[in-house]
Amino acid sequence: MLRLLILRHANTGWALPGQKDIDRELNEQGIEDLAIIRKWISAKKLTPDQIYCSPAARTKATLEGIAKSFLQVPRIDFVTSFYSGFVSEYISTIHDHTLPETIMLIGHNPTCASLANMLIEKTDANALSPISYTYPAGSLAIIDFDINHWIEMREGKGKLVEFLVPHPNERY
Repeated sequence: MLRLLILRHANTGWALPGQKDIDRELNEQGIEDLAIIRKWISAKKLTPDQIYCSPAARTKATLEGIAKSFLQVPRIDFVTSFYSGFVSEYISTIHDHTLPETIMLIGHNPTCASLANMLIEKTDANALSPISYTYPAGSLAIIDFDINHWIEMREGKGKLVEFLVPHPNERY
């Protein structure tokens, strides 16, 4: 059994005049939401062995904001293609991971939503609804696969354990 954690970066502000999108920072709400995400990680003992993270400022800040909640220090790689990439880049990164261990991806929408929607078995439409349509900032999907190696991961074979949203009662 292998576990994949897909975390969309916490909430961000709009780009300032002349600022590149990749340099956008977390806004006040995003910084506050990091405390919620840290509580999830601690309460559920979600400690990835490997983190693959987009190099954008907002994903790096999200990673930095949650790092102390892990029970052990994970390996971290920044994947350039995660910033503007497609689901295929995320899947290639997972398939190329040779160790049978827990992986966390920290990325962007719409890729996080598309990836989770593609990987999760389609038996529970209600559980998939927030993933399919919004995947709000700071949301975390916990997906288990009945496989021994990441290269075996296939579309529709993941079991959604939980989908955590920082503000579940807000409309997105």
